[in-house]
Amino acid sequence: MSRPAYVPDSAEDITNHGVGRDHNPNDPDLSAAREVLNALHSAMDAAGPNGSIFVPEGTYYFGSEDVYSLINLGGSQPRGISVYGEGPAKSTLAVTEHMDPAVISNQTAFIYDGDADHGDVEIRGLTLDVNAPNLGDLNAHSGGADGFSLAGDPLSFSLYNVRITDTYTRGIRCRQYLSSAKYCTLDRIGIEYHKDSGSNTHPFDSLQTPKGSTTVIENCKIKNCPGSAINIRYGDGTYRIRNVYAAGTGSQFLKLSAGERVELRRINHTAYTAELESLLPDEPNDGFLGRHFIQSLGDRGDTSVTLDMEQVSTKNHTSYAFQVRDSVGGPSDITWIGDRIAFAGSNMYTDDEVIRDRQGGSVQER
Repeated sequence: MSRPAYVPDSAEDITNHGVGRDHNPNDPDLSAAREVLNALHSAMDAAGPNGSIFVPEGTYYFGSEDVYSLINLGGSQPRGISVYGEGPAKSTLAVTEHMDPAVISNQTAFIYDGDADHGDVEIRGLTLDVNAPNLGDLNAHSGGADGFSLAGDPLSFSLYNVRITDTYTRGIRCRQYLSSAKYCTLDRIGIEYHKDSGSNTHPFDSLQTPKGSTTVIENCKIKNCPGSAINIRYGDGTYRIRNVYAAGTGSQFLKLSAGERVELRRINHTAYTAELESLLPDEPNDGFLGRHFIQSLGDRGDTSVTLDMEQVSTKNHTSYAFQVRDSVGGPSDITWIGDRIAFAGSNMYTDDEVIRDRQGGSVQER
């Protein structure tokens, strides 16, 4: 069987570990999902630490009520495993709907454990469907279901041509360094959690790039999240966010609480969309239907932020387009530079300002 050129020859094919191609595309029962999970575990064990697995064309629902977490790299499974598919239109891993939330409330697909040295990890050519509309009320059992949860020291995690959809909570939870996400799509992130709890999670959540390092998010599409498309939370690193299309971001495109330099290039953003509103039918107009483009709640880093924007278009905000506050960490002190920036349709329901600083936050324009 031929593989894409980017798949290492040494990558363990999951269909050599007890399941056939396109094993359970209709998610018939928990037994079939357990067979896929066992095959994933077996392939990872065979690959060994810092190895890789291959998911051939097909749809594979996985899950079990006999484990504490589904896939725990550096814990129950070897550390530092990379995952490759034949492309997001061909290879799909999906969380089964047949687990009882009262039995297994943490249904996160992939956990990279914080006590392990994972090294360089790549996820490429794959759809990860967390299947949140069918998982039940995980929040009632203090649970959740992220796509990827990243921890470990060191960990350099990269995604290329990956689709993450229907997560209950976060798309990617970054307790450690996200190196890059390129040609990725994140859609319907945290919708069910918001409906169950009223709270928000984010597609790219809790980014914490250390000083001297850079996170790159480019050529990506982000749609339909009640929270923020991108949440920069800790650290004094550099962020390069380029060629991103985002629509239906309930809270904002960028939640900015850290970083030394944040570069936005060729961003096309629509905050409010009818599609997001249809997914959140009970949300009030002043709720999370497209509030801001950028909001800074404060500065958790040790340096002030330079925000460098070029060729940025953002529209249809239910509140201020750009708001700077002082409610976490130290005061926001942002230096804003750029060119060819367009804000349109801000404060859709009130006649108010487009750019606002409050509670000690400040924006210095250059």
